[in-house]
Amino acid sequence: MNDPHVITALVSKRSELAGGLIKLDKQRAAIKSRLSHVDQTLKMFGYQDNPNQIAPRCRYVRLFKRGELHHIVAEIMRKAQSSMPNKEIAAMVIRMKGWDSSDTDLLDRVTQSVKPSRRSIDRKLGRTG
Repeated sequence: MNDPHVITALVSKRSELAGGLIKLDKQRAAIKSRLSHVDQTLKMFGYQDNPNQIAPRCRYVRLFKRGELHHIVAEIMRKAQSSMPNKEIAAMVIRMKGWDSSDTDLLDRVTQSVKPSRRSIDRKLGRTG
């Protein structure tokens, strides 16, 4: 049960994920440093409360305009004329938009966005899946 090609692929994947963790740790440290500077500046300007009590806020970056992804997915499905996996559709969307096709996080995010559009299109065409 010793498959060297499987082991090599898994070692490579683990290495890639560990590298991603190191990158995230560096980003986290940099953000914590900037946060500390903002906290100190708040105190300099007389802020009395605990800065940790300020609720975090995240911005959601929209990848597509309203209805854009739905139209792109419909076009891809129309041209393909056969069933395709969501991930493959997402990869085609990324290429059509001219984005970085090697970005796995982007691929995952677009794949998750493709799912509801695809379900909607399938429902309109009377397909089940």
